[in-house]
Amino acid sequence: RYLKNSGKDKTPALVASGQGKFFNGTNQYINTGATPNDSEGTFISRFTYASGAIQKIMAGMNYSNNRCYMGINASGKIGVGFGANTYDTLFSPDTLVAGRSYHVVFRYSGSTYWLFVDSVLKATGTITGLTTFAGTSFFIGALNNGGTASNHFNNVIDETYYYDVALTDSQIEMLYKYPEKVKDYNGA
Repeated sequence: RYLKNSGKDKTPALVASGQGKFFNGTNQYINTGATPNDSEGTFISRFTYASGAIQKIMAGMNYSNNRCYMGINASGKIGVGFGANTYDTLFSPDTLVAGRSYHVVFRYSGSTYWLFVDSVLKATGTITGLTTFAGTSFFIGALNNGGTASNHFNNVIDETYYYDVALTDSQIEMLYKYPEKVKDYNGA
């Protein structure tokens, strides 16, 4: 019930075994073929930040109505967006440092969502207007905007997972400290 850098379409080159994939910021992304759970889930990614334009680390959108993304804004702040049309957005108050690696978690359950950076809770929000993600294929390294990739990521993404349950704070901390211990928390 999780995925790790798997998929198809415009797959970026492997930097080195166990060291993530480099995305060129122009046309590379991974189409996971996965559709997020509507009611709860957890997105996790470790990435190295390079300053620049708006970039999406993981993102999916259902015909511009329902969207779910983890990305970086033009000010260099990590954020998540979730919901319908005028969707809800949370950003960490901290500006990212170019060349540094970050572990980011976006967890949602019911009408609440949370943003963690390096296992520290940075923001919490309320989801409004979400209906369904049916038909949405999630991309890694770009926004899936109705089947067209945009807002491409420019640098290395590694340790990318989606769980269709809301992980606990202690599970999030464990995955930050011990990424090699990834497991399926649904028992499958």
